Amino acid sequence: MPRHLLPLLLLALNACTGPQGPAGPQGPEGPQGPEGPAGEGEGEEPATGSEGGPCYGNATCDAGLSCFSNLCVDAGGEGEGEGECVTITGSATIENADDVAGLAGVCVVTGDLTVAADGLDALRLPALTSLGGDFTIAQNAEIERLELPALAEVGGALTIRNCDALTVLELGAVASVGGEVAFFDNDALTSISLPALTASGGLNVQGSEVATNASFPLLTHVGGTLNINGNPVLTTLALPVLASVDEVVQVLYNALASVSLPLLATVGGELNVSNNAQLTAIALPVLTSAGGITIGINAVLPTISFPALAIVADIFSVGNNPALTSISAPVLGTVGGGVAIYGNTALTSCTGSAIAATGDCL
Repeated sequence: MPRHLLPLLLLALNACTGPQGPAGPQGPEGPQGPEGPAGEGEGEEPATGSEGGPCYGNATCDAGLSCFSNLCVDAGGEGEGEGECVTITGSATIENADDVAGLAGVCVVTGDLTVAADGLDALRLPALTSLGGDFTIAQNAEIERLELPALAEVGGALTIRNCDALTVLELGAVASVGGEVAFFDNDALTSISLPALTASGGLNVQGSEVATNASFPLLTHVGGTLNINGNPVLTTLALPVLASVDEVVQVLYNALASVSLPLLATVGGELNVSNNAQLTAIALPVLTSAGGITIGINAVLPTISFPALAIVADIFSVGNNPALTSISAPVLGTVGGGVAIYGNTALTSCTGSAIAATGDCL
């Protein structure tokens, strides 16, 4: 019997009282006949293997039913219920292939869904459309394929971490994630993409050893931190319509030649683009305000331009970029934490009154 899938399913157990016999007819002169006897099934539990009854000893049920927490339920299999949306109220854990089969007809889980099945090489849940809580798959060393083609909404976080054999990722319908979207240390995953994602509580792509691209073409808002960090062969980052990030933006230790955020207008926390050895361009044409600016230790970055930046709540810092020749921030007026421009040995041009008389710009 699977030891998980603790949700309470809304089951209608067939434990109703049996039908009563018909009342005797009212004769022309005689009284009404006696009521029929109560049904013989009154109070009986459903049979083993039947809907609402306990599972068989090998954790199976009759045809068309699935075993969840030792109860047989209709999970959208063969028969009358086919095509219906099955909801699990609460959270569920996948530990083996039988659990995957049991969830095949489930389209909604109101709580968390956790995958803790080291030894499982593929996970496909074609009917799942909505999770109320977190989706977590972590340290599943043998999983190669993760396919949730209909999943559109995750109320909590979406975390895929330390799945070192994962090569196929199908999350093409995910449009909204209430918590952070996190890809950590997935050493075989070459491409990371959520093509339908429009909003998330955070975005974290970190320690992906072989990922060459990360693409989020419809993402407009990040409610927390955006962190692209420690991806040694990541050459492409696509965030073409991202407009706002509520907290910090960090782009650190990647192989990117360009950081282009053409529609990013506001960053609530610090914007930090540092330690990207191959970076030659930063494009932030409409950025108007940020909690802070740090651009540092980018070995071949030649220019920095913030044409629309007007307000920096904390420090504006540009340091130790040895190939940097020019900095432009023509409309920058408010810098709450001061300006630091240092260690940029090739710098010859500084545009903007807020930076022109500071450090290397003197």
